[in-house]
Amino acid sequence: MFIKIATPLALFIAFSVLIVLGKHFKLAGIKSKILVILFLIKLFAAVSITMIYTHYYNPATADIFKYYNGGLEIYRALEDRPGDYFKMITGIKADEPQLHQYYDAADFWYKEFDYGLYNDNRTMIRFNAILCLISNGNIWVHVVVMAFLSFLGSYWLLLGFKKFIRIRNSILILATFLIPTLLIWSSGLLKEGLVIFGLGALFLTTINIRQNFKWWHLMVLVLSGFLLVLAKFYILLCIVPSLVFIWITARYRLKKPLVILAPIVLLIVLVFSTSKYYSPLDLPLIIEQKQSDFVKMLNSMSDAGSTISIPDLEPNIGSFIINLPHAVFNSFMRPHIGEVTFGLSMFAAIENLLFLLFIVFVIIFYRKPSPPLKTMFWANITFVLFLFTLVGLTTPNLGALVRYKMPALPFLFLALYVLVGNQKLPRKIRELNIFME
Repeated sequence: MFIKIATPLALFIAFSVLIVLGKHFKLAGIKSKILVILFLIKLFAAVSITMIYTHYYNPATADIFKYYNGGLEIYRALEDRPGDYFKMITGIKADEPQLHQYYDAADFWYKEFDYGLYNDNRTMIRFNAILCLISNGNIWVHVVVMAFLSFLGSYWLLLGFKKFIRIRNSILILATFLIPTLLIWSSGLLKEGLVIFGLGALFLTTINIRQNFKWWHLMVLVLSGFLLVLAKFYILLCIVPSLVFIWITARYRLKKPLVILAPIVLLIVLVFSTSKYYSPLDLPLIIEQKQSDFVKMLNSMSDAGSTISIPDLEPNIGSFIINLPHAVFNSFMRPHIGEVTFGLSMFAAIENLLFLLFIVFVIIFYRKPSPPLKTMFWANITFVLFLFTLVGLTTPNLGALVRYKMPALPFLFLALYVLVGNQKLPRKIRELNIFME
């Protein structure tokens, strides 16, 4: 028992010392003790979601434990057949017959539907199998490591936005660390933690390239993009238009950003809708199949949770455009207070209500943003709309909807924030000084 507690505690202390002493963590101008507290909050969220899945849900069907137990099965090969372990970890010669005993035991290794895309369940299973090298199967070591990776991703998002435009650190901390569903779902032993880690690295590197290109930026860009491919490929697809837009606006400094953004969006839509003609992937068909299979899976489950109705898609761009308003509405507004009674969905419902009130607040106190703020607004809102549309089109379950849209929430919050006119605010709010750039 002592070792089970001492090892993750020592790891937490080591990461905290790194935060305090590391020069990289001085770049944002935030006190080290504040950053350590933010890491501690991340860790608390990670422990909480693990305990919730342990005591209030069925651990046998919970994603956290499927990934973790799958990693243990792969790690089991190391003692007797270390060569097989490294084959399964690297994917090199990973189809050899003797390996299937481990894959069968790691029952989340296979997906019933893969649509010709990479099976991202294997990323988390491999992640846990690698961490077993230092944890010896102690799940709390895995939890601490994921919490730190999530902390890094949020810190990199904060640093990227801070380099992009002038915003108070208190607002950046709120947007990148403390939005409830972002905090809950990105901190635990789930794919979302790796998504935030990769997304933060990708976004910060794009901003760095925008300001002062160095050769190693390209390497980080490729590695972080590759991580998103392995964790959740669609996040990369949704963020690329915004990153291209950010880079082009910095290079050419056009006064009307929509002149740049509109062709980028149209090109992405064209590439998406014609994918079957130049690649082995028919993306509209894949999304239609994903929606159909998701609905069938939920209909076959007795404990599917909060299932919602979504319009049936057809594998063509016209069907996607017709159903776009319904998809965006679902992603923005659901779950709402009227359809949840308890559990984690209540946090999401309250959060959605607060975002709605924030939109009303922006409408009342709107100010025309300066050119840098306008660039950030359009970059952020483009990512939000792409991700919210894709999630809303394919996700007929409220719990999954909350998790899948989560990476866009910091971008949505800051897109709304930059539209608030400080001079239009009531005097009492202005005196709080939180809306100053």
